Amino acid sequence: MPHRRLAILEFLKKVCLLNLNETRKRVALLVESSRAYGRGLLVGIAKFAQMTDSWITTHNPERLLDEGLPQWFDATKFDGVIIRTDRKDILDHVVSFDIPTVDLRAAHDSRAYVVETDDQQVAELAANHLIECGHRRFGFCGYANANYSRRRLNFFERYLHSRGMRLEVYEARLISTKRTVTRIESAAVETEKEMFEWVASLPKPIGIMACNDVRGNQLLQACRQSQVSVPDEVAVVGVDNDEVMCNLSIPPLSSVENNTIAIGCNAAEILSRLMEDANGIERVHLVPPTRVVKRRSSDSSLVNDKEVSMAISFIKEHACRGIGVSNVVQAVPLSRASLERRFRKVTGKSINDEIKRVRLDKIKQLLMETDMKLAAIARLTGFKHPEYLSTLFKKELGITPSQFRQDHGLG
Repeated sequence: MPHRRLAILEFLKKVCLLNLNETRKRVALLVESSRAYGRGLLVGIAKFAQMTDSWITTHNPERLLDEGLPQWFDATKFDGVIIRTDRKDILDHVVSFDIPTVDLRAAHDSRAYVVETDDQQVAELAANHLIECGHRRFGFCGYANANYSRRRLNFFERYLHSRGMRLEVYEARLISTKRTVTRIESAAVETEKEMFEWVASLPKPIGIMACNDVRGNQLLQACRQSQVSVPDEVAVVGVDNDEVMCNLSIPPLSSVENNTIAIGCNAAEILSRLMEDANGIERVHLVPPTRVVKRRSSDSSLVNDKEVSMAISFIKEHACRGIGVSNVVQAVPLSRASLERRFRKVTGKSINDEIKRVRLDKIKQLLMETDMKLAAIARLTGFKHPEYLSTLFKKELGITPSQFRQDHGLG
């Protein structure tokens, strides 16, 4: 009799699991895991899937950005698709099945819904970082045949022009235009000599934005070959913050950190809604980057005004000790009015704005990289009470510290 009861319980368990699987949505993830960007997207998608617990996902663990469709992909077996591909034929083929599809690449026009990095904010973040380092000459290094590179160049150039600044541009002129981004990046050796000559000819000092970390690494190699000092003569900032590539670069590469986890999570949420009802859902969703991760490739502060340079150094060292403008003035041999006037002329911002920026950067770093309580973070960044920190954070960034940690933190 006990054996019969166990058999009945096992049977009932299988029936329950079968019914549960029938209600779950089957989702194909055609997202590369060969790049840090793609892996970040997959983390965000996984976070959403774990929260809802209503998906069954299928994914290739070693997928490439320009890879074809896997053998297991049969559109009739899936309720939705999240795809990131560099190949138009693959995207068009998937979209032709008329199942809910979210595209994370936005490299080609299609009927798919799009969730992607906000390249305008990426370009402006990179530009402001180089401006804060003291640069007044700027360059852009990209690939002529890569659409994401051209978008970032256009936004970078437009932003600098709005501030009365000029731009030197270099884009690889590859023989074939019908290449995937992966092949374009690896084919940069075809124009290596041309890039060396461009770097050597630039007016210096200069701050350069590379279209991504791969290009940033190639640019740093060109600087070494041309015997150009980094960051004293050329400061470089890439995009994507691929930690392995950035830290293996010589010197380590500064980079704009895209919020891939939020992109993946948003894409999953949108697909979930599409599989229920597509009405009222916008076609394109852009997610802003989080910050510039500063490393040695841009670790310079080119300020010709000696007293302003002293003030900047003092702020960097003491901002998180709760200092105010009066403390900065005491550290510099100028009157308050003279220092504030010259500081704004050189940096484009007030002394108080710079103090807030340094403190907020530290707060964001601690929220992203630690699990410290807000009270501990407040003490480390010069706030007597965490409530004051929260108020400033919400005012400047538009979200609370807890929301920021939820979107960007360790999870």
